[in-house]
This record gives sequence, structure tokens and C-alpha cells, in this order.
Amino acid sequence: MRRGVVVGAIVALALAGCADNREVVPLSYVDVPSEHGCYLYGPSYFLVADPSFGVALKMSELDGSRYMVYWPRGYTAHRVGTEVEISAPSGRVVAVTGHQYMFPAMSDDDSGRITAACLINFSQQ
Repeated sequence: MRRGVVVGAIVALALAGCADNREVVPLSYVDVPSEHGCYLYGPSYFLVADPSFGVALKMSELDGSRYMVYWPRGYTAHRVGTEVEISAPSGRVVAVTGHQYMFPAMSDDDSGRITAACLINFSQQ
């Protein structure tokens, strides 16, 4: 019985270690003020994996242009198969490449950068 518990613990630790070995995908970051508002409208884009930006935006699935997107500090991205998952600091996955999202503007950001601070997922609606 003890041997089974030890083997089970070793297997669990090995699997936990594998989860941390996912390929990290670099993101571009922007500082988001703690008190910011989001406009409830904005363009929708397809999120795609991109060798230059980590992830990028396209206006449509057929669009050849790529647009850089900035993520709030603390967000992370990992390759999962052929897609990239972006996670909030809490660890919750907030976006996955291959899906369509709205990127509304922040009311206090006049930079013109596309930021994911107010991300809305259209793919799950």
C-alpha cells in the first residue's frame, strides 16, 4: 500500500513539473492605471500567434496585416499545441489565439496603442 502512495506522489510531482515546462511566448506590455475606464465599443480582431510580436491582431481571418497588441503587466502567454494562451495574473486564461476579440479603448489612454486591458471575447458568445 505504501509503495502505491509513493509511486502516486512521484507521478503527481512529475506531471506538475511538466505543466511548468510549456513554452513561454513573449508579450508586449503597457502600464494600465489602477483606475481606468473602458469604452463599451471598439474594433474586433482575430488574435493570432506571431513570431515578431508573440501574438498579434488581424482585422479578419484573411487579412495579411498584423497589428501589435499590448497587454497589462503581469499577463503571461504560453504555447499550447499550435495556439497561444494568454493568462491574467490570477492564472485565468483570458484569450486564446484563433478567436475573435473586441479591444475597446481605455478612456485615459491617448497613445493610440491597441491594449488588451478591456478585452471582450466574441468567440464564446
